[in-house]
Amino acid sequence: MLFYLTLLFFVTVSSALVSYCRSWKVVWVFKIVTFLLISVPGAVRYGIGVDYWNYVDIFYNIKHTGTWLGEPGWMWLNMWVANVGGNEQWVFAIMAFVTAFFFFKGVPSKRWIIYAPLFLLAMYGWYFSTVRQMFAASLAFYAWRKLDDGKYFLAILSIVVACTFHYSSLVYPFIYFICRYVTISKRFAVLIFFSCIVLSYACTNALTSVMTYLVSFSGKYANYIDTTWFLSPELGSGMGVLINYVTWFIIVLSFPLKNNRQIQFVYTLFLLYVVFMIISDSIFIINRISRGLIFVLLPVVWYFFSEKYEKKSIVFPLIILLYFVSFMALLIRKNVNLLPYQVCF
Repeated sequence: MLFYLTLLFFVTVSSALVSYCRSWKVVWVFKIVTFLLISVPGAVRYGIGVDYWNYVDIFYNIKHTGTWLGEPGWMWLNMWVANVGGNEQWVFAIMAFVTAFFFFKGVPSKRWIIYAPLFLLAMYGWYFSTVRQMFAASLAFYAWRKLDDGKYFLAILSIVVACTFHYSSLVYPFIYFICRYVTISKRFAVLIFFSCIVLSYACTNALTSVMTYLVSFSGKYANYIDTTWFLSPELGSGMGVLINYVTWFIIVLSFPLKNNRQIQFVYTLFLLYVVFMIISDSIFIINRISRGLIFVLLPVVWYFFSEKYEKKSIVFPLIILLYFVSFMALLIRKNVNLLPYQVCF
């Protein structure tokens, strides 16, 4: 655990220098330092993350057979690594670097002080565990920034590439469309939040029937049906779920919502992320969508930090504290397999 806390400290210091230093040379140096602090542990880890050994098995299966039932991008990457004489650790290293790259590519320097530490607090466990999903999420985040810049070709290309690594990325265009043209008030958002909690647990059987029917069409995911990876009808880890719900409710209720298209987009996207996360507590496989939207936490918390409003002094530190508590809880959960941290050499 000391490793992760030390890493968090140095990432916070390094990203603060990126955001507050006036020398562009120093800023670029510490951007590289922050990037390496985040990505290198993911590149050189050994046995860390829920799916680490699954990815190892997939690599050798692709190496020996040349085929894989899943997404073509992942198969091509593993095939290329195998053909040039690399091993499975090359795949982890490549994914660690490119995922971090697209999460931070083009992010304004002033935002690094929030984005980098929060990436560790809210996403680092999944960065180690769900490699393909987090890469797809990084491309989705990059595509969103390109859409804002009016660079539609790069945005579309990013989503296409994301789809070749995780099919859940197919929902991104529909979600972006909803967020762009649907405006949601705070009162309606709070109503959706509580209604989703009630309906998710009250209608688990109905939701399960629908998802079982839909998933049965997928050869890859059909084996999840009737397993704990598909169904999770209980409230789960109790305190962890409660912390998540409290954090989401505070953000939904206190978000500095303005008559601004970009801020409205972020608020709607965050609400969709929360809805999918709540449903995934009852039907686990839904997290294939919700985890791909996790990048929205970065701009959401940034707005709490950057906007001037009377509740900022209370709400922003509280949100950071809650994510820190969630981070600590994630570290000690045995089924996430983050401790003890080990390297491959």
